[in-house]
Amino acid sequence: MSTISISREHHAMLLRREYNAQKLSFASTLQTSATTLRENGTLLLGKYVGFDKARGNVLFWFPATRDLPRRGEPLFAFVPRAELTNPTKWGNAPYQELRGSSLHGAELMPRFWQAKPETKGFHVGFAGASGEFIDPLKPEKIVCFGPQEPPLEYLANLARLVAGEGPGHRPEVAALLDLPLGTPGWNPEDLPADQNQTLRVQSELAIRNAAIIQGPPGTGKSHLTAQLCGDFLAQGKCVVATALTNKALLELLTKPGLAVALADGRVYKAGLSEDEKRAAPGLREGQDYEPKPGTLLLLTFYRMSRRAMDAVVPLFDTVVVEEASQAFLATIAAAQALGEQMLLVGDPQQLPPIMEVDVPTPDQQRLDAARDGLRTACEHWHKAIGLLLTDSFRLPPRAVNCTNAFYQGRLRSRAAVPDALRLPPSVASLFPLLGGPYMHKIAMPLGQRDPLELMELVSSLVCELLKGEPQLDIAVLGTYRKTVSSLQRTLLNAVGARENVLVDTVARVQGLTTDVVIYALVNDSRANQVQEPHFNVATSRARRATILLVPKEFPVGWNLPYNVANYIKAAESN
Repeated sequence: MSTISISREHHAMLLRREYNAQKLSFASTLQTSATTLRENGTLLLGKYVGFDKARGNVLFWFPATRDLPRRGEPLFAFVPRAELTNPTKWGNAPYQELRGSSLHGAELMPRFWQAKPETKGFHVGFAGASGEFIDPLKPEKIVCFGPQEPPLEYLANLARLVAGEGPGHRPEVAALLDLPLGTPGWNPEDLPADQNQTLRVQSELAIRNAAIIQGPPGTGKSHLTAQLCGDFLAQGKCVVATALTNKALLELLTKPGLAVALADGRVYKAGLSEDEKRAAPGLREGQDYEPKPGTLLLLTFYRMSRRAMDAVVPLFDTVVVEEASQAFLATIAAAQALGEQMLLVGDPQQLPPIMEVDVPTPDQQRLDAARDGLRTACEHWHKAIGLLLTDSFRLPPRAVNCTNAFYQGRLRSRAAVPDALRLPPSVASLFPLLGGPYMHKIAMPLGQRDPLELMELVSSLVCELLKGEPQLDIAVLGTYRKTVSSLQRTLLNAVGARENVLVDTVARVQGLTTDVVIYALVNDSRANQVQEPHFNVATSRARRATILLVPKEFPVGWNLPYNVANYIKAAESN
């Protein structure tokens, strides 16, 4: 295979297409009537209840007769002018007019529901609120919850970088942006749990200034990342850690490796919300942070891209990119602009950046390389040492036997065989005694994304699971929003609002650990449901059992990717 390179124009084309697609999609939403958005569940109305001091969440009441916010989905919350709080007064006014009338707003994320039968509704707790948003609110105040603005500034910053602005011309940044694409090669060295992992990584970084840690499901990559960051700080280094989401950044602070630095007030995060302050006491506001030895700054990709564009020289000793599979190659280059050493932590076998538009072009190979930043770095960035975490503490042996289809058989399970789930005979056959995956085939109409048969079976399974073990953590996953919305309504009616039952799309659960996963595949053989990273994420979340609910014809006619086919074969033969 001849060597080719990603040109700056390929980066620009990818970012430009995504920028335009997201901008156009949001513009269309803004021009849609607010009434229509409310009818289809895109725009919700809630009443302010109060502030939950224990969790740092702001509480709103929603009626049981309408759609509820999806847990974990960021929404733009805003207070409309008094004359527009009544939906009957909206007429055909576009959403833009309603949103433009807002007195103040904030990006909030639903965290939990509490059923309130006495008021025929639910209390929903939201994370992300600042005191500035909360203070003017009074009980019973109507607040609108609609689509948040897309991260256009993030994409624009990356576009400026690839155009050569800011640090885009610096050699270490250009080396990533202009990476030659030869024959793909990724053969990381094993990094087992019984080795001194932090010492090994630090030794490699001292030699090369670049390392990639591939962390398959449940191998403790966040635990290791936090320990490494803590060690760097103890050595007096100045460190920045970046990830796509605030959730991924806060996850690092739950690990022992950063406990001392957090208690000492040496960890900063830009844009602290009230719930984050309570979740991580000692975390300091990093909006005006200036780099100094022995401190750590946490930044989302969005905020990191801003800092990178102003970085004339590297500002940090070490930059850590967490959940790096969700980074564009330009994102990784932007992070490189901030630090002398680069540590990428993630898994190229899990989800790449989610795109608004994905239309194949003659330059698709280069565009894919620009999009899938971690995979491209793994296969072509020869400066970096590759290390593979080989011990899964989440997946039991039978699950690892199947998941090894994605990892060339190199994983081993450090988890015990799970206790059998307490179930009645009617559904006990759906759950293997040794844990891991099991496939159950049911009749479903072709092309229907919310088939009644699937809804009824999922409802029955969840009810029986909770009867046997009321505290069991269950995740019900689907690929399509329509499937997930129907599953959410079905389960709300069947078991009510429960914090230990999550219903979501696979695209939004990377990093999740739960007891049981029910992955519902509808009768639609298009690749979305079974593409390798997507399928790997869906089937590697559960400590105890994963139930694949599939059409009775499956896998006939599905043209399964090679590794997915091997997973299914292993699941059926174990």
